[in-house]
Amino acid sequence: MFYFKNAAGAGALIVMLTASVIGCSGANNSKVEQMESPSRQQMEASPAVTTAAKTFTDAMGKEAVLPENLDHVAAIAFVGDLLALGVKPAYTTEYNLNTFGELLSGTESIGDRPVNLEKLTALAPELIVTDDTDDKKEVEQLSKIAPAISYAFWTPDPFEHMNKLAELLGKEAEAQAWKERYDAKVQDAKSKLGAAVKEGDTALLLIVSGKDMGVSGIRNGGYTLYKQLGLAWPENMQPLMDENENFGYESLTLEALPSFAADYIFIEMDDTSEATKEMYNDVVNSEIWQSFDAAKEGHVYTVSNKWGLGDATSLEAQLDEIAAQLVK
Repeated sequence: MFYFKNAAGAGALIVMLTASVIGCSGANNSKVEQMESPSRQQMEASPAVTTAAKTFTDAMGKEAVLPENLDHVAAIAFVGDLLALGVKPAYTTEYNLNTFGELLSGTESIGDRPVNLEKLTALAPELIVTDDTDDKKEVEQLSKIAPAISYAFWTPDPFEHMNKLAELLGKEAEAQAWKERYDAKVQDAKSKLGAAVKEGDTALLLIVSGKDMGVSGIRNGGYTLYKQLGLAWPENMQPLMDENENFGYESLTLEALPSFAADYIFIEMDDTSEATKEMYNDVVNSEIWQSFDAAKEGHVYTVSNKWGLGDATSLEAQLDEIAAQLVK
């Protein structure tokens, strides 16, 4: 899920591509395979978290105790980071359940944000994990239900959340093992892409959410495209990068889209709402869209909404998707 930047300017957002290549505008029709995450095996083998009882400071600045065996974690945010550590939350949002699918098999819904506080209270979690996009009053309410931790949603280092959770839960070894595997996968993807993508080729990540659409910056899926795989952003994104090298999202109109044309275009629907579907169809069926060289040459791809996230599991999935779509 992404968050729009407000009038003052703080940005948010990035794209994700559905599970198949876009079927119109000359796009590639190959299917993106489901990510085979080692986390799935860890999850099935060890649904609970075994930790030593420890004291920590919660989101309200209060001292709290983490139980020795943590069985009931409610994760409103950072679900993908928990999964990478081999921790499957007992409760999470509908958005996360839809995004991570079978990796969250058996996890119970607490609605979407703002979550159902009455239900969450009845479920009696032992720990609540959220981020700073929650209203302060909501965090206070969550903290009355169970000890809650809240981390900044945007961080320069996308692995900061996973590392903080690993430290809290005693999962440092799992975090290190995951990062080593991920780094190896980045190098493998770069090697494979070298045969398909020319140096200097540009890529654009376009996000559609409701009646809004925009370009993704250097975060989430943009982190994968630009920072990890070395693709270039369109020339007209440079002023946005100059203004904020970590910018996340910039809204634009269909008429302005040609100025962000790229050799490869990735488009993500952030949710499954009718408004988002309608906006998506309007864009890809427009004369403007079909005039792009990327569309004519079959270099337009629809990606899963994991591209709108920057957690460990989603970043790994993005590598799998792009390799499946661009490497033939």
